[in-house]
Amino acid sequence: MKGFVSNFKAIIGKVGRADKRQRSRQQTPESPPLRRVSSEKLQEILEVHRKWIESQGKEGEKADLSGTDLEGRNLNGANLAGADLEGVNLSRANLVKAKFSIPQPETATDYIAANLYGAKFEKADLAGADLKGCALNNTNFRHANLKSADLQSADLTGADLQEAYRPVYRQV
Repeated sequence: MKGFVSNFKAIIGKVGRADKRQRSRQQTPESPPLRRVSSEKLQEILEVHRKWIESQGKEGEKADLSGTDLEGRNLNGANLAGADLEGVNLSRANLVKAKFSIPQPETATDYIAANLYGAKFEKADLAGADLKGCALNNTNFRHANLKSADLQSADLTGADLQEAYRPVYRQV
């Protein structure tokens, strides 16, 4: 029994340390506020990013929307593959058929995926969104619509999926 108790305490200690790390990454009163961008500036960023994707990095620029407040924005069909979206707030955003990853030109199995670590998708509509291979660690999907979203090879470690409409997974 002693061995069980010490193992249990070790496991609880690890969980507690992970919770502390996660809390330290969440926005606190001391954290800078999320950055806001106008609709025009967002469209400009997405256009330059589109050129970056289409030219395979030879033209345009990879989008950096990390720490940006995009709550409630209409990003229907937006291509955000490879974009830096760490800590972005996409709550209540329309992300129907949005692309967060695209196949690498050289292979059919590797993806250029967006960094979505700690992103907030609370109540967002991600129906049909392409999230293949994305890092979705510690991402908030509470009450999000994930119907037909492709999460193949996505890392959902620590993701909050409470009350999310989850896709149906089929056995291959």
